[in-house]
Amino acid sequence: MIISDLCDEYAVLVSQNKAPVYGYDNVNVPYGLVINDDGILVEVRLLGDFSGKKPINKISVPARFVKTSGIVPDFLCGNAEYMLGYNTEKPEHAVKAFQACAQLHMQILEGIDDPVASAVRAFFLQGPQWEIAKRLMGDCWESSLKMNFALQHVDGAQTIFVGDFPGIQKAWNTYYDQKGNDDKSSLVSSLVSGKLVVPEKTHPRIKNVAGAHPAGSALITFNAAAFCSHGAVQNENAPMSKREAYEYTTALNTLLADESRVQRIGNDTVISWACCGNAVYSDLFSGLYSSETQSNGLDEKTIKDATCALAQGRRYDYEGIRLNPDEHFHILALSPNKSRLAIRFYLTDTFGVFAHNIEQYYQDTEIRRPRYDKTGFLPILRLLGQTIRKQRKDENAPVKKQKKKAR
Repeated sequence: MIISDLCDEYAVLVSQNKAPVYGYDNVNVPYGLVINDDGILVEVRLLGDFSGKKPINKISVPARFVKTSGIVPDFLCGNAEYMLGYNTEKPEHAVKAFQACAQLHMQILEGIDDPVASAVRAFFLQGPQWEIAKRLMGDCWESSLKMNFALQHVDGAQTIFVGDFPGIQKAWNTYYDQKGNDDKSSLVSSLVSGKLVVPEKTHPRIKNVAGAHPAGSALITFNAAAFCSHGAVQNENAPMSKREAYEYTTALNTLLADESRVQRIGNDTVISWACCGNAVYSDLFSGLYSSETQSNGLDEKTIKDATCALAQGRRYDYEGIRLNPDEHFHILALSPNKSRLAIRFYLTDTFGVFAHNIEQYYQDTEIRRPRYDKTGFLPILRLLGQTIRKQRKDENAPVKKQKKKAR
């Protein structure tokens, strides 16, 4: 049910241009490696916003492959080790990483009669060009080594990301659709759609869950024989297609990336969404849960009036948007657990039912408050805060050992 609902949400997010299409990921790529027709690196461009501590330039690039261990290159985009063959700490590893990256590009672009494809092949045949990149970047070189570089092609005065050329897109889409789907003898029924599919063995990682691994954690994973059945390995034990695995993880990562709509309950990360894709429903939920003043532009009176109307089965108009009490709404809580994630709870119902339960909760917990407290209702976080024992500033201070007096 959860995976199916997330796949449905993915379709909504794509229709709103909030999530990448199948086979692509939105990745932070602040540097562009500009190559000419001969594959020579002629410029390194700074892309996006460099005003903060970390440069930001989110673009759509070919989907990243799951990295567990060893060398796993990506197409058209990667760090200095893969794209330029540079790593001072592990130079031999960098050479192998660049060679693996070159092999991947040669395989995908094999037989493609296209000037840009020829330029990309020539770039990798030139060998690592990190020395040119270092000279072109100057002082920016050291800070860029852990960031992503994307291949760009210059044709006269126009410089374009290689992945935006139709011929390159077609080559990538063909490769991505076929990868892992060659063995038709292993067809099984998908737990999501019920259709016969080639089960995807590993799924993309989930990021931005508090307390989880920074590189991302798995929501579905089988990494020991004790967890497997009937000879199935890895995620074949929860069979779904490559597209379905991509859709639910992309939807989840997109929702988690929007910090304004992510809530925390202890160690749990909570996200919510309405089936229609209207974010106002999530804003209302966030305001009822945590905000004492405002939630994404919704003041307390609006939150209270909207909740009251929806709880009573009436529609509510907010800035030209008609909120429907019958709109289906989902609330998902994720908890970190080493390299995987645990689902703490998953609630799904109409928003009217949630609004009714929340309103009933506030009525049951209504108390007389001091005159200086001007809030109309008591947010849950504020109430939970009163159940936590407050420590004195000096309570955890180390005890100083007293020096023995000399006799």
